[in-house]
Amino acid sequence: MIKLSRLQMLLDFPLLKRELTEAAYRRRTYALRCIVAGIMLLVLISNYQAISAGNGASLPMILGRGIDLVQALLYFALWTVYMLLPAMSCSAISSEREKQTLGLILISRVSPAGLVLEKFLGRLLPMMGLLSLTAPLLGIAYAMGGFGVEGILASVLVLFVACLQVISVGILWSSLMATSMQAFWCTYLTLLALILVPVGLYYQDLMPTGGLLFGLEGGETCFVFYIFMVYGAEVLLGRVAMSGFLFSCLPPIGLSLAMIAVSGLAVSRWRMEAPLGATGKAQGLHAAKWILMFPLRMLRSLFSRSQPRQPEADQSNSQDRKPKSLARMRAVAWREMNRTPLVRLPAQILVVFLIVAALLWLAQPEYFIRPPGNVIIVHFCLMLISALLMASIGSRTFTSERERETMDLLLTTPLSTDEILRDKLAAATRIRTFLMLVFAGLVIVRLLSIDYENNRQSYAPDPVVYAVSSMLYCYLHLTFCTWISVMFSLFLKTQMRAMIGSLLVILGICFGTLMVLAMLMTLFGIRDDGSIPNPALISPFFVYVSNEVMELSRLSRDISAISVLILNLLGYSGLVLGLQTVVRLKAGEWLGRKDDEIQQTGRPWLMDW
Repeated sequence: MIKLSRLQMLLDFPLLKRELTEAAYRRRTYALRCIVAGIMLLVLISNYQAISAGNGASLPMILGRGIDLVQALLYFALWTVYMLLPAMSCSAISSEREKQTLGLILISRVSPAGLVLEKFLGRLLPMMGLLSLTAPLLGIAYAMGGFGVEGILASVLVLFVACLQVISVGILWSSLMATSMQAFWCTYLTLLALILVPVGLYYQDLMPTGGLLFGLEGGETCFVFYIFMVYGAEVLLGRVAMSGFLFSCLPPIGLSLAMIAVSGLAVSRWRMEAPLGATGKAQGLHAAKWILMFPLRMLRSLFSRSQPRQPEADQSNSQDRKPKSLARMRAVAWREMNRTPLVRLPAQILVVFLIVAALLWLAQPEYFIRPPGNVIIVHFCLMLISALLMASIGSRTFTSERERETMDLLLTTPLSTDEILRDKLAAATRIRTFLMLVFAGLVIVRLLSIDYENNRQSYAPDPVVYAVSSMLYCYLHLTFCTWISVMFSLFLKTQMRAMIGSLLVILGICFGTLMVLAMLMTLFGIRDDGSIPNPALISPFFVYVSNEVMELSRLSRDISAISVLILNLLGYSGLVLGLQTVVRLKAGEWLGRKDDEIQQTGRPWLMDW
């Protein structure tokens, strides 16, 4: 009986029960399931229509094309995992540390290993339940033929291992970092590194190949460490045996289990303290600042030696000099600037150095990337990171005050709501200015690297039109991400909730408008046969990407590319301007503060900072 009671205690999983019960009572859980199910159904219907239209809507002609539907559903499910699951898993342990409940959990019967296991299952089970919505759709695709049972098993295994990878990375950084936002950034950067580093090592002839990794051949081995799902998609096409695919699952699973083990050791060793908390971060920033500022200090010392020394009479009057003036900015803006490392010169120098290194690395001949292809890749990666950065800064504006219980103190300051917004976004404004200068440099580098004589059709845009439109899109993207996250921070309690809400809205703006339009076209039987304007033109994301890769003329069909850019930029500017106006007008009401100064000053939509 004693052994049975101990076994029951081990399998009780109180934290897992609590998280699943809380998720069952949330409305957003069911709303998210309905949205994902609707999008999956739309993906299935749109691909089925494309297949039937290409084969004359004949049933015998579409048999054997189910593999196309499976691939579309698989890629959409993987995008769902990699976009949503990192934000859901990176706060697993750090949120308990922020709420100061981690110590209470550890003094209970829950062990550190049990804590990590239950947190892992608390993220895995809801996501697998969400992805189980693909099961009936896979059955429809299986009825069309074109693949066997091995294809379905490979698809399920790909999704399971993808969830295992993402959750293990999120829990690892959640156990090491002090806050959820630090774990959020480390999780996404780790995923990006695990995707790109094996490929880079392969092209540098540093990745082991051949029989060292279970007998896989050639370039396929560069995927087995993390992005093996690309390799797994070959099972659907019948190009790879199921046994080879199962062997390719072992390295990602082993790496994920190692991360989970490290997370358990970190919680067991440091308990309430974060191993990479404020102390370690401060030491690392100090060392990075010393290294980056070393050339400037050397130049300053050489310059000071070349200058003649001042007479002692001038030095004796040093006491009569005026004291240094205090900071010109207000206390709120000064605090926000000090909390953001990227507003300082050493961090900005490091960012520029990394961008230049990435450009030179991608320009190497072994990558077969023709200029300005390296600039395009760096531009898109920088835009993705910049959008996440602006959203994270905006989401902390007021949620951080609630978490530190300083919201009442902030609202009682003799500042209007508009002034509080301006000061809270001081760091975001300076970072946006720096990023715009970086994007301007990338635009100039791209225009200088174009061979106008040999590549006029594919890579030679009009310089003025491209430069202006690219800079406007970059500015609007960064501004939209900032203000949508500020809006969520006004009425949500935690920074991670505001960040997740901002990401969902950003994804909805990028892809949701196109999906809604495609659904309406499907319901009314309208087919995109080239006689109507391209539905993708309504999305600022697709127009921006097409403009950067020089495919806008083909996408716009009979409409000129300049007209498409002007109309899309006007609509996008109106959306950003309306969002900013609503936030500035409703901020006082959402904060519970009666402040009519914004309405009295007039024109609150002007970005005067």
